Amino acid sequence: MFTSYSVNHYHPLVLCSYAIEYKLFGLSPYYFHLTNILLHSLNVFFISLLTQYISKNILIALFVGLVFGIHPLRVESVAWIAERKDVLSTFFMLLSFLCYIRFRSSKKSLLYLATLLLFFCSLLSKAMAVTLPLLFLLYDYYEDGKITKEQVINVLPLLALSLIFGIIAIFAQYSSGASPKDPSFNIIKSIFLVSYNIIFYCLKFFVPLNLVPMHPYPEIVGESYPLLFWLSPLVVGIIVYVLYRYFRSQRFIVFGFLFYVLSLLPVSQFIPVGKAYVADRFSYVPLFGIMLIVGYALSKLWESYRNRQWIWIIIGLIFGTFVYWGIGTRQQIDVWKTSTSLWSRVVQMSPRFAEGYCNLGTALAEEGKADDALANFNIAISFDPFDEEFYYNRGLLYLNTGNFDKAIEDFSSVITLNPQNVFAYVLRGDAYTKSGSYENAISDYEYILQYFPAVIDVRIKKLRALVASGNAKAALVEKNKLLSLGVSADSVSAIMLGNSK
Repeated sequence: MFTSYSVNHYHPLVLCSYAIEYKLFGLSPYYFHLTNILLHSLNVFFISLLTQYISKNILIALFVGLVFGIHPLRVESVAWIAERKDVLSTFFMLLSFLCYIRFRSSKKSLLYLATLLLFFCSLLSKAMAVTLPLLFLLYDYYEDGKITKEQVINVLPLLALSLIFGIIAIFAQYSSGASPKDPSFNIIKSIFLVSYNIIFYCLKFFVPLNLVPMHPYPEIVGESYPLLFWLSPLVVGIIVYVLYRYFRSQRFIVFGFLFYVLSLLPVSQFIPVGKAYVADRFSYVPLFGIMLIVGYALSKLWESYRNRQWIWIIIGLIFGTFVYWGIGTRQQIDVWKTSTSLWSRVVQMSPRFAEGYCNLGTALAEEGKADDALANFNIAISFDPFDEEFYYNRGLLYLNTGNFDKAIEDFSSVITLNPQNVFAYVLRGDAYTKSGSYENAISDYEYILQYFPAVIDVRIKKLRALVASGNAKAALVEKNKLLSLGVSADSVSAIMLGNSK
């Protein structure tokens, strides 16, 4: 776990948490979800505590904690078990921040070591935490109105860790070909992407409509970027000017905005990776900065107008907003309830996203809805006939439903598109075996074994094909190879007699 990448990420503590749950509870999803919910609940408490330290205002702390807890944009990070990265990394990140605040006032070495260790744990959960040392300096500036040499020295070890884990994260992303998927990637486009990310999550915070688990690059699905995308650098420029011109003396607002921007930078797609240019989960930590600003503004309204009659209108609007957000969160939970509901939502919002149809087809196949799955695989291939994954998944469906000739065609297409896909050879061999084309099956199995001679499963498949084809001499040779690999004589004999599956 600590010496390898997992799905283009380096997050060993997340894998450790999965391993512990699996050891205790098996694959029951209940406990995996429960852990995410408990971590998110703890994060709500710590975010409220951090807000109290920063604002010295209990009303702002309560507001921020409640918003952080129930906002619809939180659903993706909490309801998706695989996004344990967010809630676990944030858990350690917030604890590290709280320790740093205590260290500032006490100067105790133990608190500094706790800050460093908890930051290290946060990085071991998700690399997005790399900006935390900059957030510490931002807090120093907020509290003191300046950043001293001593404060810079304090964060240097943390910055070193950030650099190391930033490099690890880049290598992890590219470890299995997760290079930039933006079809029109260039440095100018990246500036627009960063600006749009800054605006996008702010808008979704206030009006969380049309939330979707996947936002593919418009070029991929034959669409255009929204007008706001091209206006976003101008909008961000106006926001920065207004803050500098009218609010630069109000360090709380500046702190909130810079916290938002700095913590968003690692996922702002300046160097785009993958097929999505925005994602709800990316806002889990950054929107804390916007919540601070909104909480601060509401506290000022309360102080100014609490003795006036129409303050109840403001209270009613705030309450209505929370109800609206709560309903939105409940609806988002339904979207994430099953793979079918999730990918149905994706293709509903992006009707030309080929990968969405492929994933929906896979989900439907797992539910036993073969005809619906096949229809979605066909749509995916019609939109993108050069993606091997689509043929692979459709071929697997054909294989499992007994349409062996069609399965052979699809696995052959996979091999044409990617001759190094060893799984396609194995599955095509299985389809050949089940259709009675034993010589072709043996040829596919032998192709794999010349590169991976110790794969027992493939050797067993080859032995069965040899026995079925009546090639006793070659079967005997294969039998001896299996015995040399440690397979028991009884098992091999059962295979040769056709009594073992």
